[in-house]
Amino acid sequence: MLRLILVALAACAPLTCADIYVATTGNDTTGTGSLAAPYATPRKGVQMANAGDSVIVRGGSYAGSYVEIQVDNLTLKSYPGEWAHISMPTSGTTSVTVWVYNTGVRLERLEISGGSPYSIHIVPNCNGCEITDCKIHGADWIGIKVSQPDNVKLRRCEIYNTGSVTAGGMGIDCVNGDNILIQDCHFHDCNGTGIYLKGGLKNAVVERNLVRNVQGDGILLGESTGVAFMDTVGNPDLHEAIDGVVRNNIIVNASASGLVTYGSLRCKFYNNTIYNCATGTGGAGLRLIKGAHAGYPDTPIKEAEFRNNIVVVGQASRPFVQVTDSSHNGTVSFNNNRYFNLGTANGVFWDELVAATAAYNLSLAQWQTRTGFDANSTTGDPALNATTLHLNAGSPCIGSAATLAGFSDDYDGNTRTAPWDIGADQTGGTALTTPPGTGVVGTGGGGATGTPSAPSTLNGTGGVNLTWQDNSNNETGFRIERRVVGGTYAAVTTTAANATSYADTPGPGNWNYRVFAVNATGDSLPSNEITVNVPVIDPSPPKKSGGGGGCFVAPGSAAPWLLLALLAVRPCRRFAAASSFP
Repeated sequence: MLRLILVALAACAPLTCADIYVATTGNDTTGTGSLAAPYATPRKGVQMANAGDSVIVRGGSYAGSYVEIQVDNLTLKSYPGEWAHISMPTSGTTSVTVWVYNTGVRLERLEISGGSPYSIHIVPNCNGCEITDCKIHGADWIGIKVSQPDNVKLRRCEIYNTGSVTAGGMGIDCVNGDNILIQDCHFHDCNGTGIYLKGGLKNAVVERNLVRNVQGDGILLGESTGVAFMDTVGNPDLHEAIDGVVRNNIIVNASASGLVTYGSLRCKFYNNTIYNCATGTGGAGLRLIKGAHAGYPDTPIKEAEFRNNIVVVGQASRPFVQVTDSSHNGTVSFNNNRYFNLGTANGVFWDELVAATAAYNLSLAQWQTRTGFDANSTTGDPALNATTLHLNAGSPCIGSAATLAGFSDDYDGNTRTAPWDIGADQTGGTALTTPPGTGVVGTGGGGATGTPSAPSTLNGTGGVNLTWQDNSNNETGFRIERRVVGGTYAAVTTTAANATSYADTPGPGNWNYRVFAVNATGDSLPSNEITVNVPVIDPSPPKKSGGGGGCFVAPGSAAPWLLLALLAVRPCRRFAAASSFP
């Protein structure tokens, strides 16, 4: 993101970037691209654009004219207050609706439909592209295909009716695209998997999405990708997904499994709500599978975590968790989950890790004894509202979750407060309408159209050095807020755009911090909340040592060392005990 802004500024000096207009009343031959004399097709508008330009499409239907974006940092969007619909057929020769060939491209407030085999294809090396507030539907096979570019963001979109011709149609299929962010999106009525991420991609974040009515899995990290598409140098063990996070998602009515991971490394599945999954002939609530690559050793899962999830299976014959043959080794953790089966009073677990001694139809107690998993998990009705998928009052999931690091929100964007609830919903805040109402694009969360993505991974060290991850490319700055723990937040400062750190100087005490990305449209959701302790500084002067020579000992805290440095006094070597100096 940071490099993209610099590239955009270099490519587009102030007042030189153009707005190019397209309208159904325009003309590709005589039009000039002005508002008064627009072009007739988005394809023509994009062909006439330079790096950094915006192609603004008036409302209406633009059928049969695919778009190829081949300049950097171009924005293609609907005219304010209108919706433009760009479509291609789903039969005949390959006819992807929108091709993205360059970096920093942004698709905003568009309806994009049809296309064979994809509605949108982001090709290799097109880093830093963003699709926001769009409706994408009716693809022959896959709604959005992401082929190896990094830093792609999909925010507040609705992706549906994929696989309209070809079976197994995914909502999004991303291969080896590091740092992909999928946030506040609504995937539904796909005849394959909703969210499908694989190929060795690193640092995927999938959060606050609604996935419903899919014929495959809800969310899948990993598969068995062709080695030609993977980084065999940086990822020699061929892990399919590395350091991915899937959190605060709601998955409802999945014919196969709710959450699946193949051959992954350090992937985390936190606070998801899965309802009525495994309704077909196979699948499970949570499923673990080894990665398999022809000509290479199998890749077992390592260091996966499944915590604070609600898992509701739709039929009696399918398990809550299925650990398949040789699926993992090393540390794998399940804990603080709630399991329930709609088809029977007593659901089961399957442990097939060692094929010769595979065990099926395990009770929770048997599963805990056999695997060491789920020490603090429970079975029984989670008391979910079957329509909204939020927790009913009195749910046993309220206040029963572990508090986790790295995030502090829920599906609705509300702040989680201790004790946390199991599942995507933290009770007590304003709930989103689930499923979203007519005219809502995405889940209805994530801020208004045009607001920036929330920063993440807020950390604080020292006294107090804040750092965070910038997830937006349209912020004007970042607002830092702090409060005394238990108090009310107040703004500390607002930084410039692209900032990722700030040094604050509060007084002693325990302080909460959070950060918002801001622009003229409004604020993002908050980052995760952190607590930082600022100790009291000992005001007494440093003690002079018995060794002479202007040497001072600084026991206790770092603050006297700072004082000595400012006074240019040479400190003695510091030992574990203040009296242990030579």
